[in-house]
Amino acid sequence: MAQLKKAVLDTSVIIAGLLSSSGGSAKIIEACKNGTLQCAVSSSTKDEIGRNAEKLGSLVVEKFNALAASLHTIYPTAELVDAFTEFTDPDDTHLLASCKTWNAEYLISLNRKHLLKNQKAQTATHARIVSPGDLIQSVSL
Repeated sequence: MAQLKKAVLDTSVIIAGLLSSSGGSAKIIEACKNGTLQCAVSSSTKDEIGRNAEKLGSLVVEKFNALAASLHTIYPTAELVDAFTEFTDPDDTHLLASCKTWNAEYLISLNRKHLLKNQKAQTATHARIVSPGDLIQSVSL
């Protein structure tokens, strides 16, 4: 049996997947829940969702809490997070550090400005930074 792919999820993918039951982000969330994809979030991503709980609404927070049981939580060191500031926006460095810490094969994001197509970040983390749709096509989820 082939080993499951490991992916770190950006907050944008989680929120989009929980708000809509269709689309690429929803398929990624479903793959995390049913175990066809090993998924993780950084501790900062969990904190971000918690800080925005009021804006997101109780239903999204409830769905996230249920999803959290199927997610690994990554705690990258502050030094590693800081090491990625030359590659992307400081608000996104925790994602790159999480990929490196967990040896993730993918970082799944909707962030076109700072992450998608960021070749320097991909090289530094050894993870492919992809949109939900790109991952679904490449690994046939």
